[in-house]
Amino acid sequence: MKIVIVADNAAELIQLAEWFRRGCGPAPELPIATVKIMFGSIEGQMSRGTLRVGQVIMAALVLLDKKGNPRAPESPPEWSLGSDTIASMEVSADGLSAKFTGLDVGVVTGAVKVDARFGPDVVEKVGEFDLEVLPGDIESIDVQFGAPEDPEA
Repeated sequence: MKIVIVADNAAELIQLAEWFRRGCGPAPELPIATVKIMFGSIEGQMSRGTLRVGQVIMAALVLLDKKGNPRAPESPPEWSLGSDTIASMEVSADGLSAKFTGLDVGVVTGAVKVDARFGPDVVEKVGEFDLEVLPGDIESIDVQFGAPEDPEA
């Protein structure tokens, strides 16, 4: 496990080692470590949104560095949705939020891609989410009759 952590963070560890070698000074910009997607106003409900057909739900990105500090991306994040028949998606101009409208019953998976590193190097991080669309409210009531039958004697 420790080897994986070191391997996954090798570039950051090298940056920190160089920072210490230079006698500290301004801290290096480290990449975004976490991409969380918040649906609605329920704190802690991550990566899954639920709505009914015809309803709208908002999703906001929470981008954090390895220490849990908020981080803004250098360029707008790119959103994608696995199907446009279950829900429609409208992304804000800055890419930090999106509005979803339930179109049909089902579950659709989406993703948000961000450039996690400051500067010219591109390090992509992807956050995935599920959006579940449930049936809407009852709109009509119909009573259906079967075929008539003779009573048994």
